[in-house]
This record gives sequence, structure tokens and C-alpha cells, in this order.
Amino acid sequence: MVVNRGLDAPEVSLKRSRRSAHAWGIAYLMIGPGFFLMLLWIYGPAIYNFVLSLQNFQPGTPHVFVGLANYVQLFTSGGFWDALARTTEYLLIVPVMVILPLSMALLVNQKLPGMSIYRVIFFIPGMMSMVVVSILFSEIFQTQGLLNDVLVSLHITSTYISWLAIPKLTILFIMIVTVWAGQGQAMMFFLAALQAVEPELYDAAKVDGAGFIRRVISVTIPGISLYLIYIIIGATTSALNIFTEIQIITTGGPLSATTTLSYYIYQQAFVNGNFGYAAALQEVHWLLMLVFTLVQFFYLGRKWVANS
Repeated sequence: MVVNRGLDAPEVSLKRSRRSAHAWGIAYLMIGPGFFLMLLWIYGPAIYNFVLSLQNFQPGTPHVFVGLANYVQLFTSGGFWDALARTTEYLLIVPVMVILPLSMALLVNQKLPGMSIYRVIFFIPGMMSMVVVSILFSEIFQTQGLLNDVLVSLHITSTYISWLAIPKLTILFIMIVTVWAGQGQAMMFFLAALQAVEPELYDAAKVDGAGFIRRVISVTIPGISLYLIYIIIGATTSALNIFTEIQIITTGGPLSATTTLSYYIYQQAFVNGNFGYAAALQEVHWLLMLVFTLVQFFYLGRKWVANS
């Protein structure tokens, strides 16, 4: 007599499929709320913005479908190209926003007395709201501000200069604000990354006669390559999205010297009321950020991560 000690194969397969379906059901139930919120707050507005970019719409008027007319106007508009030029110019801060916090992290990572205090001091700007920072620097750069007070007291200049009225300098002042406010958080990211680099690698490099610069290039950068790529992409995205500093300190002036692409979009939408044209600008702005991000991610990933 044969004793059936288990289930038949079809019954086992059916039981496994039920467990699998139950597990997938729980998984979909768990991710459902998050997916709904992403659809509501990210994908929904993105789709609506693209549809709006194909329309002519101003508050109080009906939506009129115009096809690609907004995009044609965009690429033939001098205002767009000027704003794009200012945005490209602003990207010059990206190397500073990477090299400066990395240098600060290398400094405070040394085992010297008082380094904990310097870590706190360097990180303080990162804890401040960009609105507060912008107001602070706006007061500093004013004609009767701290900068002129210091320069006059040191007899570097004899008159109070209207710094924010000089087109070639205002973009530089905005860059200073962005770098000062953003270096603290980037430094902490780099500092965390430096903790993960094996000390034995530095010891081996010292034995081979490598100096400080060579150790940074050959040991530190490959060891923190993933963090470095993250900071570079984040700094580039921040530069392309610059808004708060401009809105508070210069409002795009003087003579549109600080009107970057993101601020130009704001002006077209909420100052001029051209929401359809602003939506088309936003589509180009989004595509520009996507291209920069993908190029940096794949190029730097292939160059650093693959070789680290």
C-alpha cells in the first residue's frame, strides 16, 4: 500500500500561486498610497503643464489650442536666449560648490584639536532658510549696507557704491549667496563619505611616497565617487533652478542681468500672465535639466565609479 505523505503537484502549485498572489496584493496595497500621491502631485501636474504649453491661456480668458506656437515664440524670443545665457553663466558656480565643501570636509576630517567646532561653524549656513540668507545678504549689499561700511572704514573706497545697480556684479553677488548657503550641507555629505574610505589606503599611499594632493586624487576621489556624483548633479540642478536669491535680492535686475531661465518662467507666468508660454518655457527647462543630469550621471559614473 502506498501512503500519500504530501500534496499532489497541482495542489502544491495552486497553493504557491495563492501565496504569491497574496504577497503581490499586499505589495500593491502598500505602494498604492505613495503612487497615488506621486500621480497627484508630480505626474499629474507634469502632464497638465505639457497640455498647457500647447495652449494660449491668460487668467480670465478661455484656453485656446495653438499647437507649437508657444515653442516657436520661445525659440525666436530674445528674452529666452538672454535668460538661457544667464543660466549658463550661473553654472560656473558648480565647480565652486563642489571643490569648496570638499576642501572644507578634508580640513575638518583631520584629527586635530577643535575640529568639531569648525564642523559646526561650517554647517551653520546649511541650517538657515534661503529666504533668511537672501534677506541678510541683501542688507549687506545695499548702498548703506555692511559691505560699504567696511570698505569706507578701511579707506578702500571713499563713497558708498550701489553694488546691486551694477549689472556685471549682481550675478556675482547672487553666486556668493548660493555658495555660502549651500556649502554646509555639501560639506557634511563629503565628511560622511570620507569616513567610509579605508585608512589603510592612505597609509599605503604614504608608503609609496604620495603627497597630500596625490592621495586626494588617487585615494579620496575614487573612494567617494558616488557621493561626488550626487553633489555635482545636485549643484547643477540647484544652479539651473536658482530663484529665491534672485527674487529677494534683485528681482531679476538690473537690466535683466540676473534673470535666469527659472526666474524668466516666473515672470512670464505670474507677472505677465502668459501661462501657456510659461508652460512651454518650463518644458524646455525640464528637458535641459534632464540632459545635464543624464550626461553627468553616465559620464561621471563611467569615469569614476567603474574605475574605483
